[in-house]
Amino acid sequence: KEFPKFDVTGGSRHDVMYFDGALWRHTDQLLQWNPVDDYLQLANAHSINWLDSFDGTKDFLDFAAVGDQGAAIGHIISKITTGITSTSGSYTNVTGASVAYASMDANTDYAVFVRAYVGNATSSVTNSNKVRLTKGGVEVPGSEQLSEYPTTTVDDVGTLYCWGGIVASGASGDLQLQQQSGNGADTVFANNVTIMMIKVDDLILNTNVFHDTDTARVDIHSGNWEETGAAVTVGDGLSDWLVFGSVLVEDFSIGTSTPEIRVSDGSATQRGTLTTKGDGTDVLTLGFMQLWQGVASSTTLSVQAKGSWANDKVYASVIAIRLNAFRDYQAAFVQESPTLDNGPHDILTLNFTALSTASYCFMSAGTGPHNGNQGSENFIRIDVDGAGDTTIAGSATQFGIANVTANAAQVHWGVSADQSLSGGEVIAADFHALDANTPTVWFENFLVAFQWVYVGDEVFDVGNAGYVTRMKGLTTRFYDPGLTDYVEFDHDDTDFNITGFQTTDINITGITALAAGTVNADFDALTATTLVTDGAGDSS
Repeated sequence: KEFPKFDVTGGSRHDVMYFDGALWRHTDQLLQWNPVDDYLQLANAHSINWLDSFDGTKDFLDFAAVGDQGAAIGHIISKITTGITSTSGSYTNVTGASVAYASMDANTDYAVFVRAYVGNATSSVTNSNKVRLTKGGVEVPGSEQLSEYPTTTVDDVGTLYCWGGIVASGASGDLQLQQQSGNGADTVFANNVTIMMIKVDDLILNTNVFHDTDTARVDIHSGNWEETGAAVTVGDGLSDWLVFGSVLVEDFSIGTSTPEIRVSDGSATQRGTLTTKGDGTDVLTLGFMQLWQGVASSTTLSVQAKGSWANDKVYASVIAIRLNAFRDYQAAFVQESPTLDNGPHDILTLNFTALSTASYCFMSAGTGPHNGNQGSENFIRIDVDGAGDTTIAGSATQFGIANVTANAAQVHWGVSADQSLSGGEVIAADFHALDANTPTVWFENFLVAFQWVYVGDEVFDVGNAGYVTRMKGLTTRFYDPGLTDYVEFDHDDTDFNITGFQTTDINITGITALAAGTVNADFDALTATTLVTDGAGDSS
């Protein structure tokens, strides 16, 4: 075997040799061995010194989690599936339709969604049957509904009641659903009640949870879609968002009306409740529960409403939760369900392998008519490791009936109690709907599953204590130290955009002019109303 050759041309005595893959070459006096003092030296007899110890460090790149990664997400799911009656002309508690204060964390906010079926088992013409949500005995704003109920039997389906919003736990007080008979004699009831509460702080407000409430009165009777004032700006181009809330409408001064609500991103929309009810005594809560997928960066989701005759919006809320913040998040979505006739039907199936042993949540929803279907249905079914379909405990719901036309829409929502799954189990979950008496289609249907565990994001700091750049996301965001307010930079293939969130001013100091092609902004000449340029003239 031939030994590699040495190229010593131009070399000096004591040069260190190195192999470049073909030849041994010298370091041309840049690195030499000193045979007198026995050490390596650089050119010009500069020695190489080795660090024995160092008692200080300097971090130039530091990765850190936003929030408590791997921590449990505080949540409460409370349900009743048996009708609770009352003949009282004053508010009484719906027994079991509550969350005890002891189950909440003190002095924190919860995102809440409530679904119930309410009815009058005596008369369909009694006005001002009431239902509301209270916290510590005090009415939760925007939650009181007054209306006539279709006559139906206790434990049968009833008129749908939905409310969504933020509730502060405070220092005391249970969350309680209450009802009242309109005339103090008829038997009213509430059944199939579900209360879902998710702790906001565990998901980081204005990072993974956004919410807004508006209580200004808005006239919505023009027949055109009107902004309710409730809106959130979310999105990173990849994440999915659970979007829910409610709108309270009143002032039905002329006979029957058809109020309806929706959520819009400026181009696409998703439906909320549409109902045909109303006289001058009615006050209705209209709910929505939606899945928005892959929402683009800085997308505003606004709640809109419209109606006929004299309708006013007096309360509107919207909550958006980033579902990718939950561990092992899975989702299935279809815009239109199969035609619900000759059923039952599986609207969606979700197949996945459980990531790890944990408590999972399964949730489904679709928006559409009831079309006469009455009776319970198994809303979410699950097959674990091929053992066969079983109903997830606590996920049963009902279609509901109301004085509505065939094209009216209700929120068909179900959520499971905690499901204990083991890592590696193969899951097939179904969003299951019974046959409808009249063929119908539901819209914006989804089925999701996730662990009640926080995944979280990561931020990283670049630089030292004096020069820290805090960055996050697909676009570049510069956050405040509390990770709530930011300025975002991105490029949309045409323009470079600067977007501030909860940011009052962008301050520029130490610069006297800004060169922008042929037009320069002279900061020295900038006043409160006028910007002088040396290009195309002055502008103001």
